[in-house]
Amino acid sequence: MSNQLQLEDYYLTKLHIDWRAPSKPEVHVEEIQTGLDYDVAIHASEKHRYKLDLRIRLNEAGKEQKDVGYVVAADIVGLFAFDESCEKEMREKLIRVNGISILYSTFRGILGGMTGMFQGRRLALPTIMPNEVVQSVEDAKKAQRSAKKEGKEVAAAKS
Repeated sequence: MSNQLQLEDYYLTKLHIDWRAPSKPEVHVEEIQTGLDYDVAIHASEKHRYKLDLRIRLNEAGKEQKDVGYVVAADIVGLFAFDESCEKEMREKLIRVNGISILYSTFRGILGGMTGMFQGRRLALPTIMPNEVVQSVEDAKKAQRSAKKEGKEVAAAKS
């Protein structure tokens, strides 16, 4: 398992799927809006074990009718392990990029199976670029930390 990420187990901690039927026969889904976020945690005593909590939000919309198609909210948690010789910097990168790819792909199968029983159709998740997801999430978290820090500095200055 040299430097590779191993999925040991996964759990769905949230799964909510709504199907919004079209109001007219000619309404079609034109757009799929997706949102991804995650948190990473390291095991307290076994530093080569990680947990990745991936949050997936999806909303379909039509041009003629905005509230049509699927609305999905899901959280999937993966428990991962690395070879103990894997460097921390490499683990931090792989848990994000490869971990997201593994959990997203796992959820794709779950969602396809579930929505195959819906009146609409089987829903296939759109393809993602895990590197871009990580960059976007990390940038948003950095901006949030900066805003929080600035807010504390402003509050301290007013005191």
